[in-house]
Amino acid sequence: MRRLVLAMIVAVTAGSGSIPTASAEGPALTAGIGGLSCGTWTRQRGQGGVQADIDREWILGFVTGVNWDRATSPVTRGSLLGQGIDVKAWFAFVDNYCQTHPADTVLKAAISLIRELERPATQ
Repeated sequence: MRRLVLAMIVAVTAGSGSIPTASAEGPALTAGIGGLSCGTWTRQRGQGGVQADIDREWILGFVTGVNWDRATSPVTRGSLLGQGIDVKAWFAFVDNYCQTHPADTVLKAAISLIRELERPATQ
């Protein structure tokens, strides 16, 4: 049930303006912006405007969904990701990932961001 709610949060966060695509990345199914190529992300970010804002909101929603899952799991409760980190750094991370991996999906970039946020601050 928790995974279904997480998937719904991510899908709703994609919002209007996203391209109606779906792709499977490992155990996850994503729709909308997560299925876009990093090359498209980079182009849209460079153009600015509403679509770039929507793209950023998808990243925020993805991290929020992961944190919701972590907050409700007995194993990870209390270990929320990204606390004390300016979200602009999240976008910069995704921008850098997408510039170096233009054929990957935005979902892969977001997963890479999650893995980075999971690393201990001392690394």
